[in-house]
Amino acid sequence: MKISVRVLSLWSTMSLVACGGGGGSSGPAAKPGTVNKQGAASVVTMTGTLKSSLSTGDGASLSGAVTSIGLSGAQQIVQPSTTGALTAVTGALSTPGPNGGTVDCTDTGCVYSQYKSGTTTMNGSVKSATAAGKTTVTSDLTIAAAATAGQMGDVTWKLTGSLDFTDTSIDGELQATAHSTLAAGGQNIAYDYYDLVRYDALVLDAGGKGTGGDIYAKWGITVAGVPQASQAYDGTVTFP
Repeated sequence: MKISVRVLSLWSTMSLVACGGGGGSSGPAAKPGTVNKQGAASVVTMTGTLKSSLSTGDGASLSGAVTSIGLSGAQQIVQPSTTGALTAVTGALSTPGPNGGTVDCTDTGCVYSQYKSGTTTMNGSVKSATAAGKTTVTSDLTIAAAATAGQMGDVTWKLTGSLDFTDTSIDGELQATAHSTLAAGGQNIAYDYYDLVRYDALVLDAGGKGTGGDIYAKWGITVAGVPQASQAYDGTVTFP
């Protein structure tokens, strides 16, 4: 596994709950950071789970894997050079929702309607469709997490994108964006988050190990009026 990295402005004065990043012309500009091999391996394992769920017709596992990769995959793959990566937290999947709403899962994915677990509410879908030898997994989810004591204010994530699976490779990307406001020092501080995981001709063997292609990851946070607190990181993992 070969690794190349880049990172955005550092920040070490805050501890945040959820954050994100982006690649190419998307999201904040990034500077050199550190790729975590263990985190990258975890994302590959989740990707293998996603691929397996397509062949077994397990829509719930498919939806869960897409959500996990989309909201935390980039932060697992690439981390700040001087501080740990941040992790987005989502509620567990079930039907009906533990605290209201429903999730309707079939063998091709799940549809969420005001699905609520704890303080997290999900709406939208993760679906798959197969045509001409290619299976496309599409995500269009809104995940709203209400503020809890000691954490950020209300956060609403939007998870979009699609992944194409063929017999030989995986291509596509998942992108997550969010906005939150935190009252601090007598003022409201606005935060914008960005996450991106992009697959380029990724090849998995029968055991789910990456044997070709690469995964690009980027996440970032922009703090309005506080440029020294803004940061973003990106990196690429190339297989084998």
